[in-house]
Amino acid sequence: MKIRPAYPDELARAKTLLSGHPVPPEARFLVGVKEQPVERLVASIPWWKIPLPKSDAHALRFHFQCKGTLDEESLREILEELEALANENQLTTLLTDFSLPEAHPLYLLLTSVEYEICQTDRYFSMPGEAVNQRCLRVYQRVRSRMPDSWKVESIREHRAEDVFPLVAESRLMSPQQFQAYWDFANRERFEEKYSCVVVKDGKIMSAFLVTQPRADELHIHVDVVRPEFFEFSGLLTVAMRHFGVSNAPEGFPRIYTSRADSKKHVEGGNTPLRYGGEEHEPRHFLRKSVSLA
Repeated sequence: MKIRPAYPDELARAKTLLSGHPVPPEARFLVGVKEQPVERLVASIPWWKIPLPKSDAHALRFHFQCKGTLDEESLREILEELEALANENQLTTLLTDFSLPEAHPLYLLLTSVEYEICQTDRYFSMPGEAVNQRCLRVYQRVRSRMPDSWKVESIREHRAEDVFPLVAESRLMSPQQFQAYWDFANRERFEEKYSCVVVKDGKIMSAFLVTQPRADELHIHVDVVRPEFFEFSGLLTVAMRHFGVSNAPEGFPRIYTSRADSKKHVEGGNTPLRYGGEEHEPRHFLRKSVSLA
């Protein structure tokens, strides 16, 4: 397999290989090409530059998607090419834009070449029908306690820069990831029928941001309440979840998934369990420091 920058006429195919995973518009692409018996793309590796917090330095963030399973030699070639790009562009760190369980072969390969864990997330799944029914029951029980001044609105009615400050507080999503999911042209994006905010007197109190990675799945990325409204967090969460459930067709979704930073978001992990969910193996985002030539 040959690793090289994507040609302009290959970008559409390279993006298709990502299966809807959003990347920033400024992302550049490496591709893995098999030349026999005819040339075809088998791997798509978008990469882009991001600033490192509290530093003047920048990192190279990358995603990875392939057709089938690549051999270890090909994977090592991709990692070496990414490190060369980081060096060429004076980027001090490599960061994965994907998370992996410890048993995954790519995790084992990355850690064998000096990648280290930079964030560990807990992952959960919840049965769709049971969650929807519970949301409806709880909403009926508590809706009389919700002030008339609260307005539950689709994120389409708001600007990204007004919603992101709440997302930044959750620290589960970088500005670049948020902007990519906010771009409604992407296949996987914040779904306006299920993603919402609660507003009082023109101020956003809370946000609930959901994507649809697969036909039968909704993934809850953010369920956050502004700190000054924490005393109402239970009611706000019920109001936001009811917004999504009331817009969902019957029998949809089959499954909800969500994640929580294992160190910072204990409540984000407890909520799925209260909704009848189960916790799966944690996944890790990885980083590697680069010695610039």
